[in-house]
This record gives sequence, C-alpha cells and structure tokens, in this order.
Amino acid sequence: MKPVAALWFSQISHVPGLGRTEAMTSRTAQLAVIDAIIAALSLADYDRAVATIDRIFHVL
Repeated sequence: MKPVAALWFSQISHVPGLGRTEAMTSRTAQLAVIDAIIAALSLADYDRAVATIDRIFHVL
C-alpha cells in the first residue's frame, strides 16, 4: 500500500495560556480528519476494507 499523505500531529497542551478545552478541541479536530481519511480509503477499495474488518473481527 502506497502512503497517501504525511501527517503531523500538534500538541498544544504545553502552550502557556491554552486550557484543556483548546487542547481537547484540537485533538477532536485531528480525530475527525483521520476518520475522514480512513472513510475515503475504505470507500476507494471497499472489498479490501470489508475483508480487513472481517479479519480484525475474527482476531478480537
């Protein structure tokens, strides 16, 4: 599988003046982007995505 994109995650919780709300908002936005990428990749190769989910289900 070829890489689709290089992703960098920022940590803003160490920045003075920013509270926990801003840090949580940032993490939530990052998770939404990752979810969108996973959904797009799954739709691009649906059969492979279903097979992968089935394998994961049987392992767990």
